[in-house]
Amino acid sequence: MNQPGARFRENRFLQIIVACYALLWILLAIHPLDRGDWFLENLLVFATAAVLVPTYRRFQFSNFSYLLIVMFLAVHAIGAHYTYAKVPAGFWLADLLHLKRNHYD
Repeated sequence: MNQPGARFRENRFLQIIVACYALLWILLAIHPLDRGDWFLENLLVFATAAVLVPTYRRFQFSNFSYLLIVMFLAVHAIGAHYTYAKVPAGFWLADLLHLKRNHYD
């Protein structure tokens, strides 16, 4: 758990997961299938950052909570890049589990 009032620059774990997410987001921002859809679906990311960044020093979550948030946003970024209905992992799972549709969306 984070120490109350700990600064971002002192939390190496949080720096690493934020950097990894930023790199993933940048890579997925390159040539998405539908730029307008990508932008709309990334409004969630912007809203989340708009809440978490300014409130970090007063209202901190545990590192595990931040990891779960970043994992959720990573799955969301992948869905935004491909549009949820066309995510390749969803087709792979559909084939593997003999499903009739892509359940990624």
